[in-house]
Amino acid sequence: MCIRHLKALKDAVKNSIAARRDSIRTSLVTKPSPEEDKNASVRVIETLIPLLLAHAGPYVADTSPGAIQGLARREYEKFRLSVDPLDLSRDPGTSKFFFQMSRLEIEQLPEGPISDRVQNNMETMRDVIDHGTPFFREQGSPMRGHVQILECYFRHTIILPRIGPKNQRAKLAFFTGWKMLLGYSPRCSRPSPIRPDWACTNGWTCNDSRFPHFKATMWTDANAVEQEPLRAEVATILGIMAERHRAEELRAHTIIPVLLVSFVGPRHARILLAHFDGERLKIEMSKLLPITTDDNTNMDTLIRWWAAKVNRTATTTEPLKHAVENLPHSTSNKCPD
Repeated sequence: MCIRHLKALKDAVKNSIAARRDSIRTSLVTKPSPEEDKNASVRVIETLIPLLLAHAGPYVADTSPGAIQGLARREYEKFRLSVDPLDLSRDPGTSKFFFQMSRLEIEQLPEGPISDRVQNNMETMRDVIDHGTPFFREQGSPMRGHVQILECYFRHTIILPRIGPKNQRAKLAFFTGWKMLLGYSPRCSRPSPIRPDWACTNGWTCNDSRFPHFKATMWTDANAVEQEPLRAEVATILGIMAERHRAEELRAHTIIPVLLVSFVGPRHARILLAHFDGERLKIEMSKLLPITTDDNTNMDTLIRWWAAKVNRTATTTEPLKHAVENLPHSTSNKCPD
């Protein structure tokens, strides 16, 4: 056998040994179990909540020394967040986890008759939306408490009775497959006397317990700007996800899709669709919608999106893409006082 053939044989054996070694090495690298996968996400989410609550500024993107300092600042800067615009005029059925109602669908569920008491309450709230409360008008701050009234007016609007195709009389949530959690407030969602006030006071879960999707409304006194998520909005979303992940009936789910209707200063609202994929918090955020009583267009848009149905074909049990070594790790499950 010539030297050239011997060299070729030697190279072939060498390559075979290297390939075998790589194969063995790959086989020894075990993928995390679904439970480990989920727990890694929960650790990240529960770490981010107190970091956000310790943040002094209203905007998540603010990492200035005055907003967050020391170790918290270094950990906070690892927070991976992607924000994409949400086109509220998109065709129904094109979102990943939620399908908003079409105008035709909502028209087929007309509002039913309401009592004089409810009618008077709605008119009172409309007056406050336009002019502020009489008390605060006297104090020279007519718009104080304005955002809370906007959110309250929206909640009263979506629970007004509607007439179904079989002449049944029920709330909109009944027709779209959702159950209201009256007075719901996610973990660490509370107003603070030293920061812009904010709160999430109501949530909705899917009637079909196979789906972990969650919808909520919130308000914050902070004035919002386009495509800049507020600290209160992100903290609310993460608080919801943390609680849902701990629910025994949702153990199999690695993703918790959240639809948030957020009422922000001075008198606006926007829709946020969010999920955590194990690597980053992904948010689709609509433009700011001014809310007035003389034009119901924006309120109607909010109602159609709030009434969104679950996309039953999108999986919420898929393996997550983790980069946990680059993310903050939880050292405590407690929120700061």
